[in-house]
Amino acid sequence: MPEFGEAVLDGFQIQHFLEETLADDLILEAIWGDATSKEKGNHPPGSLAAEGHVYPVPSSTIVQRALFPPKYHSLENVPISTHKLKLVETEPSPRNVILKFQDGDGEDYWTQIQLFKHTSVQIYSKEEWQDAVCKVDKDRRGFKIGIAFEFKTHILALPTNDLLIQVHWASFRKDLPTQQANIYTDYPAFLAELVAWMRLRRASRLNRTGLAMTAIRKESSIFYGAGVYTTQEIFHKAGLSPNITEREVFDCPSRTARLVAAWYDLAANIYESLWSFMKPFLRGFKIACHRTDRLRYAERLSVYRKDRTNLSLRFKEQLNAFKVSNTVMQGSAKLCPRKHGAPAVPFDVFEPDHVKRALINENVGLGSLIFGNSLWEVLHDKAGLPMGCLTPQNSLIDYFHDPSFDRSTWLYPNGYSFLFNEAAGRQGMTAWANTLLYRIANTHIWSIIPAYSCNSCPDMPPSNSAVARRPTPSQSSKSKMSVSDQESTSVSMIEGQGRLHLLMRYVTQHSEIMTVGPLDFCGTAEIIQGQGGKKLVMVCKLDPRHTALSLKRQILGAAVAKLKGKGLDHIGIHPKERKRLLSSLEVTDLADHQRKRPRV
Repeated sequence: MPEFGEAVLDGFQIQHFLEETLADDLILEAIWGDATSKEKGNHPPGSLAAEGHVYPVPSSTIVQRALFPPKYHSLENVPISTHKLKLVETEPSPRNVILKFQDGDGEDYWTQIQLFKHTSVQIYSKEEWQDAVCKVDKDRRGFKIGIAFEFKTHILALPTNDLLIQVHWASFRKDLPTQQANIYTDYPAFLAELVAWMRLRRASRLNRTGLAMTAIRKESSIFYGAGVYTTQEIFHKAGLSPNITEREVFDCPSRTARLVAAWYDLAANIYESLWSFMKPFLRGFKIACHRTDRLRYAERLSVYRKDRTNLSLRFKEQLNAFKVSNTVMQGSAKLCPRKHGAPAVPFDVFEPDHVKRALINENVGLGSLIFGNSLWEVLHDKAGLPMGCLTPQNSLIDYFHDPSFDRSTWLYPNGYSFLFNEAAGRQGMTAWANTLLYRIANTHIWSIIPAYSCNSCPDMPPSNSAVARRPTPSQSSKSKMSVSDQESTSVSMIEGQGRLHLLMRYVTQHSEIMTVGPLDFCGTAEIIQGQGGKKLVMVCKLDPRHTALSLKRQILGAAVAKLKGKGLDHIGIHPKERKRLLSSLEVTDLADHQRKRPRV
């Protein structure tokens, strides 16, 4: 599903459209969508929807996904354009597309589109919409239209792989269903929500021995927009092992603060630089890229689906020490509790540069929790940070005043004589390390930091603690346990060909499987090379604006890319497979395909 970066970028893309478009050209003329299988049967034979084409949603119809705003529902089928709804604002959001309209009387009307799975924003010109998207049915164009808003010169659409979106309409912003605090735009509210969640979890009778990574992904109301790959990037920044448990993180002030700092740093990077990264891929208002460009988003990632990553020498030194300690634990004859100070238990591998945006911001205020008051005072003064960073006040600091929490930082002793590498003149001193790929809790997890040895376990609280031990099987049915407490935390490493075929450079270049990032969505327009080296933009598969030769190149090019991944490109596409590819997409009957246009 779209995660923090992709969803926020949707908002930036719409903002750009608003800024570059005349206000009078932003009046809503129609709402479009593809019919679901259930809705398709409600349309007459031969109609656009019945034939699998995107269709204008009439105001007289209440469809399954509430695409049409209920306020303007009309049994007389009064066009939406009658109400003069003008798009005036959008709000970048980590998991939604949020739009604000104003009608002809100046009254606001909001819509929120929740992005459950593979969905993005594309903004087409009228020509691209009418002559390409509308003329190719949803089963062949490569994506489905969840919802689309037609304006005078452009159509703001949400292409999706499976039509799994939810549309909400409201007269007031506060009445939209999703109101979670955004860590970057409303940091104090985020901290308040996080503290309330941690307090509730700690007061429950759960062991909280499930994966911290899973607990974060499952609690989407707090960690808003943190999905599979975002969470793995955050753990790398925070210096946390991939199989560390929920209690080991959220009962430790330093680990919790590092997690929040990593989350904030990632969010700040997205808000402050992602749009600049994406602008070269704009063609008009839509995003388009060549197959090789699909890999570019990996430049912004540290570990997810990457073969290796660049580390500071400090990080590499700590990583080596972690591996030695982990190996000692693995060779122990006894089960090793991960208790601070216990023999062979490794310290966390943490590089402050990975969360620099959080540490230098006096409104974030996490340094004292991360390093402890004494060390933070020294590091703060050496780095010349604002005084507000030294003694901040926030709800997370207040929460961890409770002396029952783990006061150790889990950071390497004597590992931090300076805060940032650049200030210490060590910015050019780096090393490379290969990523590790694990299968944990039915999820592929990429990490530089190894998983804790299977011969280790979380240090359990005392038996009379407010947190109970894991129930026996006979007790578990009576206990209220979260998913994270029930999951398996067994760890298996994936190496060799299994790992290779999951790398982003392999998946993006040798398959049609979508990975992550705004360049790798099903609705992203594809740039291919036409005759004479001319670059052609295909807004969808079988884009009928282009020649049969160009469409064949698009289809067969994808097949050749798959063969390259298997090392079989020298053999070429088998004639039977070539025939199947072209016939299944009806390219061989392109002339008829270009003429066909069902009636409304």
